[in-house]
Amino acid sequence: MRFQQTQPRDLAPGHYPEGILVTTGICRMRDGVYRIGGPGLRIGGTGRLETEQALVCIDPGSSLIVDGDAVAVLEGPAGEEFGGDSGALDAWSGVSLVATGEGVGPVIEVNGPARLVSSGAIVLPNGELRVAGGECRCPLLVVERLVVEDQGLLRADPDQAEPHPHEHLLVR
Repeated sequence: MRFQQTQPRDLAPGHYPEGILVTTGICRMRDGVYRIGGPGLRIGGTGRLETEQALVCIDPGSSLIVDGDAVAVLEGPAGEEFGGDSGALDAWSGVSLVATGEGVGPVIEVNGPARLVSSGAIVLPNGELRVAGGECRCPLLVVERLVVEDQGLLRADPDQAEPHPHEHLLVR
């Protein structure tokens, strides 16, 4: 799905097999599970992605790329508010982004002045996170490979405190 417009647009939960491209305007994902296939999810230019009570699942071989002046703000599901009264999705409480399936994991790239800020965990056990000049913040990060270069800033901190410009918290 190609998304280019100046007015905010809300996406419905579901499967997006061709991926999502946001280059201008605001794209919102609310209340549900979003499965992203194809080339993945790309936020570029002056685009902005906002999620609220949403779990974003990225298919193997896909990617999440945030570059240019783009911003992605992910708010994962929180406890009882996610999945209604059934509680079927409570296990995903506190996770904003997850890889699905097996095989080559997805790649997340945060390039240039772009920002990826997540209030929930990013869980890509077979995936890779590259921060090249951009900024990535999340309370918990699970990746197979991590690359921070070109003045990139990574903050994986449950307290989400303001980072010192030379501080990286890495735990294996």
